[in-house]
Amino acid sequence: MMAPHNAARHAIIPAEPDKQIMLMDMKARLLKEALAGLSQNVTAITDDIVDVFHSRALSKHASHNDTWAIVNTTASLRARAALCTQTFRHRVIEALLYANGSLGVIAAEGANRNPDIGDIFTELYALASGDDKIRQQLYPEGGDIELQRIIVGEGCGSATMQVSDGRISMYAAGMSEYLLSRQQDGLPTEGELLIGRLSGTGIGVSWEHVPVAPVRIVRTENETGWTIRLSARAHEKIEREVAHWSSVETGGVLLGRQDEVTRSFYVIDVLAAPEDSQRSRHKFVLGVKDLRRTLDNYVRTTNATLYCLGTWHSHLAPSGPSALDNQSAQAMGLARLAPSILLIHTPDGYRAVLAERTNSEGEA
Repeated sequence: MMAPHNAARHAIIPAEPDKQIMLMDMKARLLKEALAGLSQNVTAITDDIVDVFHSRALSKHASHNDTWAIVNTTASLRARAALCTQTFRHRVIEALLYANGSLGVIAAEGANRNPDIGDIFTELYALASGDDKIRQQLYPEGGDIELQRIIVGEGCGSATMQVSDGRISMYAAGMSEYLLSRQQDGLPTEGELLIGRLSGTGIGVSWEHVPVAPVRIVRTENETGWTIRLSARAHEKIEREVAHWSSVETGGVLLGRQDEVTRSFYVIDVLAAPEDSQRSRHKFVLGVKDLRRTLDNYVRTTNATLYCLGTWHSHLAPSGPSALDNQSAQAMGLARLAPSILLIHTPDGYRAVLAERTNSEGEA
């Protein structure tokens, strides 16, 4: 439904006071009427996006063969997850603001939706772990986004992130120019992450461009429906570690986040094996020295958006999970409440096993 703070954000000017009852309509329909004044023929869909994607009748109106891209500006994690579960070929672009408009983000998927929007926001969280300013804006002191109920008129109001219409316009201008240029010149092969920050004067925005390479997608061997989305950063570190220990098995710890809606593990980085780890031609044993402290520090720098997902190790010959690997996965499933992964690097690619807690009858 339309709320007072949506006016500037949807370029819909409120009517005269005695006619503002019209603002009780849906935002989509009001925006359609505003665009009709510019001779733009559009369709307003007022159903929940999750319902739209689960209905063939509704989804056929949400995109067409000539659709250029799907632009999500809802700042809704639920909407983002719904878009990530879909297999349509149209790329998704997301734009949103953080921290009362002091940080803006544009995220655009790569070719064939790889990386997808989930991969790109995982990259944003990883960047925040090494950038104090971004971290403070994504995770304000107190751990809560400053949402307030803004009173408009007598007895009316809406809950929103308090930010001036002018500041919204500064970011919206850059976001609109980005969409226009990409529509004219074409979207790149890689994904894109653009981070906008206010200038020192507070009346301008500078944008930093971060390319996001495609991820490697590995499906679990035990038919669970989960997939591992391995970032280029994590893959390159694994490759270097395997090359360094070429005559023995080696390994380490997987870092990232999991999404139960998309049934995905987003592996954004890897942690080197502790110095007390054991390596041989037929087995790798992960050490424990300082491991808990290192993981706790990492989780703290990302405000728990990124964390340990499981472990990885190498095989010297092309092979699937060994009996020892399956036993390790079962032990990991008992030790952790959340699902975990055991990723195996082999000369002919990656293999993976899901480890999750089961009941006495072996069911997850």
